[in-house]
Amino acid sequence: RVQAQIPGDTAEKLVAVEAGTMVSVGEFDLQFDLPAPLASIRSAHEQQQKQASAHSKNVHATIGTATTSRIILFARTRGESRSDLPRFVLRSQSERISFPSAGAYNLNEGWMALTVALPAGTYVLEQDVPKLGKRAQVLFAEENWETQVFAPWDSFPDFARASIYIRPLESGFDPQQYWEYERTEAALDGLARGHLVMNASDRDQFLNAKFSNPMLGIIGAYALLNEPDIDYGGLRHIADNLLQLLPHSPDAKLISLLANAGRGFPITLDHAGPTVTFEEPPLLTAGTERVLGLAVDLPELLPVDSWFARISLRLTSGSAWTRWDPSISGARAFGQLKYRLRTLQDEALSLNRQLSAVEAARALRLPQSLCAKALAELRPNVSVEAIQRDTESTTMALQATTQVGAAVHASGMLRLPAPYASTVDIRFAPLTARDHFNPTDWRREDLRRSPARDNYWEINLDALDLKDGDYEYEFILDGQQNAPIADPYAEEIVRFGGYRGLFRIRDGQRWRWPFSWDDELPANVQLPNNNQIVIYEMPLRWMSSPLEEIRQVSLGTFERVVFERLDQLMALGINAIELLPVQDSPDTLNWGYGSRFFFAPDFDMGTPIDLKFFVKFCHQRGIRVLLDVVMNHAKECPLEQLAGDWFFLRDSSEEPGRGENWGGRWFRYRQPAADGHYPAREFHYQMAEFWVREYHIDGFRIDEF
Repeated sequence: RVQAQIPGDTAEKLVAVEAGTMVSVGEFDLQFDLPAPLASIRSAHEQQQKQASAHSKNVHATIGTATTSRIILFARTRGESRSDLPRFVLRSQSERISFPSAGAYNLNEGWMALTVALPAGTYVLEQDVPKLGKRAQVLFAEENWETQVFAPWDSFPDFARASIYIRPLESGFDPQQYWEYERTEAALDGLARGHLVMNASDRDQFLNAKFSNPMLGIIGAYALLNEPDIDYGGLRHIADNLLQLLPHSPDAKLISLLANAGRGFPITLDHAGPTVTFEEPPLLTAGTERVLGLAVDLPELLPVDSWFARISLRLTSGSAWTRWDPSISGARAFGQLKYRLRTLQDEALSLNRQLSAVEAARALRLPQSLCAKALAELRPNVSVEAIQRDTESTTMALQATTQVGAAVHASGMLRLPAPYASTVDIRFAPLTARDHFNPTDWRREDLRRSPARDNYWEINLDALDLKDGDYEYEFILDGQQNAPIADPYAEEIVRFGGYRGLFRIRDGQRWRWPFSWDDELPANVQLPNNNQIVIYEMPLRWMSSPLEEIRQVSLGTFERVVFERLDQLMALGINAIELLPVQDSPDTLNWGYGSRFFFAPDFDMGTPIDLKFFVKFCHQRGIRVLLDVVMNHAKECPLEQLAGDWFFLRDSSEEPGRGENWGGRWFRYRQPAADGHYPAREFHYQMAEFWVREYHIDGFRIDEF
């Protein structure tokens, strides 16, 4: 069965394939359907096309006086009538335009329109979403351009699924502009899914079309940033053009910043020299996530009192566009952050040390400037500036000598299998060096063959005399610098230009961030026995916005389940939660049944600290936490590159009856490896022990055996 999908349509074919042959599937009969009422789409409606063209050139309202830009909002059904009139607000920092007080609509024909003339800048669109409450969304307008926003209108105008284009001022909507609208929709769909793939021809067309629709240039630039080998020179050229076309755009500014960083310039400076800050969020979620990731180590990128910072703790997922929940007050979101930091701070104090802002930011993967502000409120006698000056190597000790408890020291020994390699090196760099990101220039150290185990290599990090800090690392086999391999045993991963492991050094030794389990089980709480459990099977990836019709399955996080869902689950009468696989997986939009890093929580769901919070919160309420683990197969696991035939089957004939492998590779269990050992069995023994010891997991459900 071969399935093809484009926005609005899906087609399938059954294809017979004989062994050893190649079959050409041929073309699929697919027709686009998208929010913009083009003449070529499946749900084409002539009257909606006429109204979109007319009202896109008719200004219904104005904001401010220097109205050199426009924002056009148009929502439509697939031709059906509607009985309920939608309501939403477009606002600046000081003014607001409400629909339907301004604008036009026809419920019988199923369309609504609002065109607003306004100054260049970033604006907010707010609406009430059925069953979810209020949602807010970033919109951007540039001088001498108009931003066209087309949304589908099913039960309500869903701007989370909107298509957005940037066209020359007063050009209006042209239903004959098939290529630009259709290609933009396909690329936006890819961005929202986190899998934007473009062939070279499409990407070049996007980039060349940026002068008539700069949105195509922005999407094309993000596509370049997703490629394994980024052409930073080409990206710099694109960024320069985008900055000329859209000088007020946070997305263009970010693309310029990343282009500079790839060419060796400090990431906090633009090509002209001044420090770059983001007072306003990018239009696209892809940009917002990149800025927030950089702000973990670069607090100056995100000023603590900026609009961007105020919404960063309330962001929602599931859309290509930056959106958040305005019903959650800034004070409430900040209070939740302080609650999480208080536990980390208490644990640090128990070890006779203070928690620094950079440590907190990395532990929670949040902007450092916000963590510094929250810590200052927890430590009223210390200023924000003093906390921001704290670094990992100069945290303020409560005593003359900083002592780190033995419980938080991790083994400094890294050991990995590489039976076919002649040499193995580790290359690494501190995260603080991200402003000059170039892995080929990182420090390299040789691994030695392990005296304890043939075909394994090892290195002791504690013997490298490293400065205190957090380091990203990867391995090089036989000098192949362009084919780095991540650590399959990594407990934490980073995702910047590829997946890598993360290790921490304190006082010259490898160190694991401490977590207090002291009050995990209050005196009046007892976890249920096996014959008493009522299990809620939870696909965490679906726990964020299950009721909202959006482009992709919205990703849940450990934190959101704790603060938004746990009380609801308890009310059902459950006393055990089975987490569908939370080990890092490439199946971002699925249930995770194809693990990649078996010792690390999924990067998109939260940090190790977040998952430990989740388990502790559950235990404090008498809820056991079971982990669904995938031991049958793996997907994109580094073990495939290191020792593929030792850990995995070549095909199912080696161990008949193994069932499905769901697009991954079966682990080798019945047949030993070439050295007579069973490395896959040993790997999973270690995995299970690790999750029980480090995360206090109460049991496992083993999939596909």
